[in-house]
Amino acid sequence: MARARLSQERSRQRREQLLDAAVRVYAFGGIRAVTHRAVASEAQLPTAATTYYFASITELVREAFRRHITGWTASLENVDLHDLDLSFLADVDDTTRAIIPTFAEHDRTMWGLDLALFLQASRDQELRPEISEAVRLINQRLTGLLTEHGLEQPDELAAALISQMVGTAIRLQSHDDDAVEAHNLATSLRYLLAAHLAGPESVDEACRWISGRSAESP
Repeated sequence: MARARLSQERSRQRREQLLDAAVRVYAFGGIRAVTHRAVASEAQLPTAATTYYFASITELVREAFRRHITGWTASLENVDLHDLDLSFLADVDDTTRAIIPTFAEHDRTMWGLDLALFLQASRDQELRPEISEAVRLINQRLTGLLTEHGLEQPDELAAALISQMVGTAIRLQSHDDDAVEAHNLATSLRYLLAAHLAGPESVDEACRWISGRSAESP
């Protein structure tokens, strides 16, 4: 019995080694780089190990992505947004200074990997539930934060904030100036919040003004 449990534990560890290795190989070379040989080499296991634990490279990639996304989603559960002080939003420079440490604490390479992996995984219908759960949880956490601070109808605002953060993750891959990107994000966050608080009528009026100026342009 003890020997059987030891064998099962070793199998579990090797399987997880291969799954983690597949994500690393993907990070280095993209989806085409994820082969049985490359993954086994990265995991420092025999090539036969991949075919022993996974029926195909497709299954290996799918399970590796599922493990990564599920782990990423679980990490969100540990982020405590309760009683978060948002007083820094009163000033764009204060907001920028509040954002910069967040960029510094997270490796931009990992941000790029998460973004690329989510996009790649979205092409696999069997991974849609994991992706949907990740987005649902982010939306839920943001909606709760906005509600706690007295913002009404926070669902659409939360969706807009998510879109803004994804855009920021893309922009962060194009240059190394965290201060510039933090300022851009600070500005856009404050604009989104201000527009939401101003209400749809004020937004419609502003958009009609823009539309009118566009129509008058030669």
